[in-house]
Amino acid sequence: MKKKSFTIFCSLLFFPLIISGQSGYPLTIGDAFEQARKNNPGLAIMKEKTKLFDAEGKLSIGLVSPEVMFTKEGIGSTNNVPFLEKRFSVSQTISFPLKSWYNYHRWKNEGLSHSFSLTAYQLELRKNVKVNYAGVLFAEKLQTLRKDQVQLIRNLRNAVLSKIEAGESSELELIKIELKIAEAENDFEDSERILQKYRYELFNQMGLEPDDQVYTIRFPDSLKFTEIDINQENVLDRIKSQPSFNSVLLMKSAAEDQRKSAVAAYFPDISVSFFSQDLGFGYDHYGYEIGLSVPLWFMLNQQTEYTKADYNYFEAEMKEKETVLLMKKQIEHSWHSYETSLATIKRYESTIKTKSEELRQTSLEGYRLGHIDLPDLLDSQQTYVSSQIRYLTALFDYYLQLIELEKYLDEELILVTENTGGRDAE
Repeated sequence: MKKKSFTIFCSLLFFPLIISGQSGYPLTIGDAFEQARKNNPGLAIMKEKTKLFDAEGKLSIGLVSPEVMFTKEGIGSTNNVPFLEKRFSVSQTISFPLKSWYNYHRWKNEGLSHSFSLTAYQLELRKNVKVNYAGVLFAEKLQTLRKDQVQLIRNLRNAVLSKIEAGESSELELIKIELKIAEAENDFEDSERILQKYRYELFNQMGLEPDDQVYTIRFPDSLKFTEIDINQENVLDRIKSQPSFNSVLLMKSAAEDQRKSAVAAYFPDISVSFFSQDLGFGYDHYGYEIGLSVPLWFMLNQQTEYTKADYNYFEAEMKEKETVLLMKKQIEHSWHSYETSLATIKRYESTIKTKSEELRQTSLEGYRLGHIDLPDLLDSQQTYVSSQIRYLTALFDYYLQLIELEKYLDEELILVTENTGGRDAE
């Protein structure tokens, strides 16, 4: 009776600790991406830059501040006249209209380009959040497998000890099993490193405050396989509809406008002045002036501006080509890796999973009966664990390639962040 009361007392004592250890808020992929959209510093900078482009549009008109001047002429002249003329004038310089027109179109194209860049950044952010979230799920499962591996070898150690006590095995086998335990524990520690790497990279993408990056955050999702068919040609055909490509294309148009503006700069700017005159009887006379600037030093000014504009256009052309080649490379790499991972997963589910489990059970029974020795037992057990880890790695890579490919498609394929359609690998 006392023992039972003591057990109940201990249960009540440690129950709050057990509950505390299981506490922590769940972080779904949707929650993670939503926080990233609100708090990611890079995204916030991109959004704020939109306001900068709106403000810069006013500068494209080419207006400079007007000049207000007071002039007094003929001071101290003959005939006791204190001055010959006083004048108040206001002058305004205006860029050549064609130059302002091209500057305006350049600003417009740069603003549209930034809008596409912002969309591309959001897609890249979603990809990064998904990659790191999937990495956390992968590392958690890997940690479980590594822990099972340690426990498995420790159980083998107990079997070896039993055989040594019975005189059926030597101390050498115990040394071998101890080394295997140490290696398995190293692998387990490495899985912890992988988990923390993905966790903190995910928190970084989310813009999560350091004080909120706690260990009690849980990840309720898991990596599960569902075959998703992707047509390679359909993905490749969408390259030139990507936001990043449209952004580069508009920057090329902006560079062309800059080049045209540089040509228009050879034309003269216009200066207009309006003034009122006092010829000694009050400001009862008015006049105006119209002037044109002469680009006399065009070799120093206009020619330099055109050279810079010409280079910017060339750079935009090369950037367009570079963007297409980069996306083509990424799509090809992701699609072929997707195919490889898919084949590995199917092979595991159709053959390897059953065979490796059968090998594990048979080798354990064979070692117990003395039909196989310790090296063969360890090799068969390692084969079993390694096949599970290879399957998990293939599944993780399958997720990564789908996440990369969905960036080029108009739907989410896996780890869906919003309830607006898409297919999740559940």
